Amino acid sequence: MLSVFFVLIAPLSVGSIVIFEIISEHMGTLRSGSEENKLYNELDRNIGEFIDATKGWSLTRDAKYKKQYFKKLSDVRKSFGSLSVIHQKKKEIDMLDKEFQHIVELSGNVIRNSQPVGDPQVIGYLQNIDTVAIEIIKEIDVMLGDSNNKILNVAIVSDKIKKKMVYYHALLIIFSFLATFFLIRRIRMSIEVPFNELLKATGRISKGEMSYRIGMDRDDEFGTVAKRFDAMVNELEASNLQINKKLKETELLLDVAKVAGTTLDLKDALQYIVETISLKLQHDNCSLYMLNPEQKAFCLEASNVTDEHLSQECVSLENDIMNEIITTLRPVIISDEIQKTEKSLVLKQYKTALALPIIRDSKCLGLLLVRRLSPYTFVSDEIDTLKLLSHTIESILTNAEFFQSTKKQLQKLTVLYEMSRAVTSVLDLEDLLKRIATEISRLLSSKGCIIRLLEDNKLKIKSCYGLPDGIDQEMELSLGEGIVGCVDANDKP
Repeated sequence: MLSVFFVLIAPLSVGSIVIFEIISEHMGTLRSGSEENKLYNELDRNIGEFIDATKGWSLTRDAKYKKQYFKKLSDVRKSFGSLSVIHQKKKEIDMLDKEFQHIVELSGNVIRNSQPVGDPQVIGYLQNIDTVAIEIIKEIDVMLGDSNNKILNVAIVSDKIKKKMVYYHALLIIFSFLATFFLIRRIRMSIEVPFNELLKATGRISKGEMSYRIGMDRDDEFGTVAKRFDAMVNELEASNLQINKKLKETELLLDVAKVAGTTLDLKDALQYIVETISLKLQHDNCSLYMLNPEQKAFCLEASNVTDEHLSQECVSLENDIMNEIITTLRPVIISDEIQKTEKSLVLKQYKTALALPIIRDSKCLGLLLVRRLSPYTFVSDEIDTLKLLSHTIESILTNAEFFQSTKKQLQKLTVLYEMSRAVTSVLDLEDLLKRIATEISRLLSSKGCIIRLLEDNKLKIKSCYGLPDGIDQEMELSLGEGIVGCVDANDKP
């Protein structure tokens, strides 16, 4: 039915348009020729009346001829303007206009003469005007003849068109058959090609190529099916990405949990955590800041970006963003717009960041900062995962502190045990005091230790650790002299 419709409508429509265009073209030619004839006659008449007005003034000096002169001059100007718009050979009109300007100059001399009657000079002007006017009228007659020839040519061409119409109808029939064949083939291809494309797409998607899209730009049913198919694949790809993201978050939590259950060095553990977070969650930067009460700032403890300039980086607590985190104990998303209002540059060269507090006993002891180089939207699931990580980091810090405390206690007990053994085993007092000074320095992690004994009202150095050789005699003190003397006099540390 579609083929029959095109067979009947298409040739008739095309044929009608062709015939209409031909008729319109010749009608336009006729209209243009008629308009030219009218304007030529009008110009001829206006020039004649313009010259008659000039002669009337020269013979009678009547004021009405002077008024008629200026009116006819205006009419001639309008005629020239109309002809220049529709006439194809504008140079001929311009030449004719220049010749008429000569008449205007001559007639102007006549009109400006206040006593033209019988003036020999005026008679000479009139003779020249007649000579130029005859030439102009001849040229107008030639142009008028050309216009008439154009109209006659249209009539001749119309007879030829009648003969061509026979050939047109024959070609129209042949074209109709060809158009029918083309449309049938085209319709078949328009069904076969998109159908094969759909089959190809389903095959590639089933093999796991989730990035493949049909991308069919059609407005028919196949185009609708292709767009919905692409939309379905987009949703599948998004779901697949979401699942992979969840798997990475789960792996991240497991890795961090393993670190939390070990007794690794604290700095190594924190460095491992920030590098793992950045790698698993695909963030450009992940940093861990710890609270430094003395500096009143959060100072960098670990970062996946190794930069010497960042090793001593600190963010002041006076920063509005840091103050909000300490006050609310909630995560804060930092955008480039918010950063512009801050005195301290938290984002640096980054565009988006998420700061999460590390909380212990309802107090913020540090913060986890993840940053992106481009604008990024942190979804609620990702924020929840990072919250869990911040809690895990807090437990790692607690375990590390407990481990360090236990380690120090063990070291102290070891030192005390060694000292007690020395007291019972070393008989020489000088060797015993040297041993005690050394062990006390190791126990307290100090740079040195001095043991003084009171002899002859002098606090003499009997043993030391960390002092240069030979300086002990110069450092003897009297009772009450210096800090040591004050301690001895008051019996208080």
